[in-house]
Amino acid sequence: MYGFGERKTPQPFVAACDKFIYTENLIHLHNPTAPVEADPKPKAAMAGAQLKADTALVNQLRNAVEAASDDDGWAALAAVGSIITKQRPDFDPRNYGYPKLSGLITATTLFEQDRRSPGDGKPAVIYIRDKRRRPAG
Repeated sequence: MYGFGERKTPQPFVAACDKFIYTENLIHLHNPTAPVEADPKPKAAMAGAQLKADTALVNQLRNAVEAASDDDGWAALAAVGSIITKQRPDFDPRNYGYPKLSGLITATTLFEQDRRSPGDGKPAVIYIRDKRRRPAG
């Protein structure tokens, strides 16, 4: 079940959803008849130091990477996003000023990234690994 609402939405409702989207994160199409200042402004991107200081966020990201990782510690970013959404339906990288999870992950500087091409003209898949993890061998 998808849910939509403002930040004042009761937490039990948010938790009952598979995915919850705060209406404040939705960008409306520009209405030429509306004053420019009425257009919503995207949240400013938080700096890496601010993101690292958010221990709840760091733990959420690291736990999701660990849960989705293979034996070498690499996890597909899509799988990481899926795990985070199941644990916290209201998680949205836009809450931190990033339009995509990949941008948020990059900004934290806590993870290595690897783009892998599956071939056959398919788009590259992003894999991430906690930088604290040392390769086996």
